Amino acid sequence: MKLLLDNCVHYRAKSLFPGHEVTHARDVGWRALSNGELLAQAAKQFNVLVTTDKNIRNEHNLARLPISVLELNTRFTRIEDLRTLAPFLEVALAACGSYRFISVKADGTMDKLGLISTE
Repeated sequence: MKLLLDNCVHYRAKSLFPGHEVTHARDVGWRALSNGELLAQAAKQFNVLVTTDKNIRNEHNLARLPISVLELNTRFTRIEDLRTLAPFLEVALAACGSYRFISVKADGTMDKLGLISTE
């Protein structure tokens, strides 16, 4: 799966997704893009946008997102905190095939929003 890490995600979080093609937004020159612009650009090349931005679900119509979003929902965005999610990330990524937005928490629970229509 092709994943794009949002600018707010720690660069070393790439290591949390073994077996996937992971690119950070700064690697493709998208450091200055707003969330809406980033989502639109990411949808052209990636399957999932990975973010730590807890406001993205309120800023966009989830049903109309052009790409699935995986929110890494931890109290802090340090790499040490993000690593607590590692055991749950494969399941969360699999769910991105059915939902536009997944929020995975440190205890492994997930909020799944924006069911993708199969029509």
